[in-house]
Amino acid sequence: MAGDARLASTPTPMPRRDTTSSKTLVPSEEIAVEYRALREDCVRILQTWLKALSIAGEDRKAWLQGQVTNDLRDFEAGSHLDACVLTPTGQVVSAISLWALEDRFIALVPEGRFDATVERLDRMLILEDVVLEGIAGHRIISVQGPNASRALSQATELPRLSAGPGSGAMEPCLFLRHDATGSGGWTVICPEHQFTTLEEALATTAVCSEATFDVARLEAGIPRNAFDYDENTLVMELGPAFVEANVSFTKGCYTGQEVVHRIYSRGHVNRTWMGLRCEGAVSRGDRIRAAAREDAGKVTSVGWSPESGFIAGALLRREAAVPGSAVTVVSESGPVQARVEHFPLRGR
Repeated sequence: MAGDARLASTPTPMPRRDTTSSKTLVPSEEIAVEYRALREDCVRILQTWLKALSIAGEDRKAWLQGQVTNDLRDFEAGSHLDACVLTPTGQVVSAISLWALEDRFIALVPEGRFDATVERLDRMLILEDVVLEGIAGHRIISVQGPNASRALSQATELPRLSAGPGSGAMEPCLFLRHDATGSGGWTVICPEHQFTTLEEALATTAVCSEATFDVARLEAGIPRNAFDYDENTLVMELGPAFVEANVSFTKGCYTGQEVVHRIYSRGHVNRTWMGLRCEGAVSRGDRIRAAAREDAGKVTSVGWSPESGFIAGALLRREAAVPGSAVTVVSESGPVQARVEHFPLRGR
């Protein structure tokens, strides 16, 4: 469809999962076992909090270059990159992952921001040959960990690059190289009728809970919609590691670029998403105090792992967002001391 392209089909509505992760995460044997499997072998998890969007049409690359924060000039078939869709004033509509196939792009979008993302992109279509289409009738499963490729190779021949269809019985599936936890892995977009076959091929791969997955992505410094950012968050507030991976400062114009470059030139934002290493359990929404200011920020995500102990993500005011500095988290059970660090937390 050229010119007045619209969302060609809408995926079957799914329950919102952006608010189901535990508000307070405490040590458990289940998390410890799953975490070790993820970091040392591989695990599988059904990612019900994501939706897939197809972006097709002859003008898709040139048009999308003007809509996202990262640079698509070298985005050819088999490529992958992360980017954000912004409002004209620089707030994050959604953080997305993109893959290029021969005939279209695939975007994974947070379920809670899918409609807003499509509406924002659709609004910028005028005469371009671009088709936005929700991928319905599919499930999204991720296999994460250092042995993810070996596990999936039992079911299919994996793409040589970062994106492509499977082979044999898995040909209808899309296999997308996707490190969602800091340990490497793949995400598979699988038709409903093929899902049982895929699960059978992965029968010996441990299942991972959403809570454990959330810990791993937090260690890796990957923010999550409705937890760590929302429609009021500026992309530059998500921290230097995220900005480096998601924002290009050498590409041409895109929606929201003026605000991004103004902040980049000025050198700082008023708050930043930072990591916390905590001496005890804290909860999402807990207030944070610092020597520099009483209202230093709030906790956005929490986790516990055998490797990192108690950790958290927090939006901190500029005066408190100092790596190595101490802050106090005001939890329901009393004050908890924490050290501020840049993401990623793992490997430091």
